[in-house]
Amino acid sequence: MASSSEWQGKSAQKFDGDFQAFAKAVALMEQSLQKMATGAKTVITNIDNTDVQGAAQIGSFSG
Repeated sequence: MASSSEWQGKSAQKFDGDFQAFAKAVALMEQSLQKMATGAKTVITNIDNTDVQGAAQIGSFSG
């Protein structure tokens, strides 16, 4: 039977490995969220630009 300190050491190693995997998953998720935010910002900017162009065209028709 393994001693208490052996068991604690193996348990700590397992926890460390699990935590490292979790940290990597969180980092990947953060990168994905940043890409999504950048994409959303681009879409909003494009919509704003289209709105400005449309308003300019409407203004030129009514003048």
